[in-house]
Amino acid sequence: MGIGVRLFEDRNYDAALTEFERAYELAPNYKALYNIAQTNSQLQRYADARRAFERYLRDGGKEIGDKRRAEV
Repeated sequence: MGIGVRLFEDRNYDAALTEFERAYELAPNYKALYNIAQTNSQLQRYADARRAFERYLRDGGKEIGDKRRAEV
């Protein structure tokens, strides 16, 4: 489990977001966008969350299962 996930689980959302964004900068992967979106949502930054979710869906394409796609 990564540091960002632990911080998220501890409800330290600001620090978690920093970790998720840094991880995405170092190694862009659509999966990190989901974590970024979820964390922005917890911080009530809904526009940022929506943008991250939309990019997650776009970048993940067919790799994202139907259940997750419906959830997003």
